[in-house]
Amino acid sequence: VEPVEGLVVAASQAGLDVRADEALTHLRALPDGALAGLVLSGAVDALPLGEVIELADRAGAVVTAGGVAIVISGGPPTDPVVADLSPGRPLHAETWVHLLTSRGFGTTTVHPGSAGAYAVVARRDA
Repeated sequence: VEPVEGLVVAASQAGLDVRADEALTHLRALPDGALAGLVLSGAVDALPLGEVIELADRAGAVVTAGGVAIVISGGPPTDPVVADLSPGRPLHAETWVHLLTSRGFGTTTVHPGSAGAYAVVARRDA
């Protein structure tokens, strides 16, 4: 799922199965348990907090038992309170772990990247 039309066209021409849509709009349309895996990247750093929480809610609903959700983020600014409560700011990895574990994902690991970037990998309990 990709909201940028130029990237959709390029991915399609490369033979990928891609849909022109926003992540949250797409997840809202899926039935519960429809996915074995989900990767959230890019959009998660720019969405208002309410939409990020809804993304976590839908991930918890659409990823089937035993499935995996991965969140890739550039990481937040240095002040955690200001960063996590401001709309359109990346969340700390610990905040994503909290959101996902409270929605049925059990085992989580955080993989740090450079300059504050990270990936959170969460497996949905069977």
